[in-house]
Amino acid sequence: MSVESHKAIVRRYCEDLFSGGQLNVADEILSDDFVFNGPFGAIHSRAEFKQFAAMMHVAFNHFRMAVDVSIAEGDCVASRFTMYGTHHGNYHGVPATGHTIAVPGINIFRFKNERIVEVGAVIDSLKMMTQLGVVETGA
Repeated sequence: MSVESHKAIVRRYCEDLFSGGQLNVADEILSDDFVFNGPFGAIHSRAEFKQFAAMMHVAFNHFRMAVDVSIAEGDCVASRFTMYGTHHGNYHGVPATGHTIAVPGINIFRFKNERIVEVGAVIDSLKMMTQLGVVETGA
């Protein structure tokens, strides 16, 4: 599989699965032994990951993940993205604030047998909590 094919799958992950809320896409692009290592710990199955993706749409109205840039080499793709949405539901214990977010992050995807087998995700959690009004930066 080419690096361009990997990048196309990453776009489906961001645009269809996350932004579009099409949870069935997970069955098409994530491997059976998929692992997601994110800011709140590890997720060890597609089913758990679908719950996580669905939770983002419950927590944030008009949730979307926009890919800013992707770089691919071998069986990996690194992608810088920005998450957008309006906080209208519980997000990891934070009740709805009505605040809008624009939070940058980076995903590193690893592929095996033409599917995503692992994602390492990092987001700017301080920026997110500041935008939600949970943390004040003093600036």
